[in-house]
Amino acid sequence: MYPFVRTAYENDNKTGAEQLVGQIGVARENLAPKGYIKVQGELWRALAKDRPVAQDTAVRIVAADGMTLIVEPEEGKG
Repeated sequence: MYPFVRTAYENDNKTGAEQLVGQIGVARENLAPKGYIKVQGELWRALAKDRPVAQDTAVRIVAADGMTLIVEPEEGKG
């Protein structure tokens, strides 16, 4: 029975902010380094990964830290 019970408790489903990794959003204010972005019609707290991001710039979500999204500018979009 153990193999069946063990797999019932293993869960690879992503929830909350983790589901948004890889999505594109738009900076609603300057991210220097923190601010808010809009993703799928919702506002999320964000942290610019390597450099500040200007308002209205497209950003790609690269990670999530709790309820904060880690973002970087999306190349070729803005």
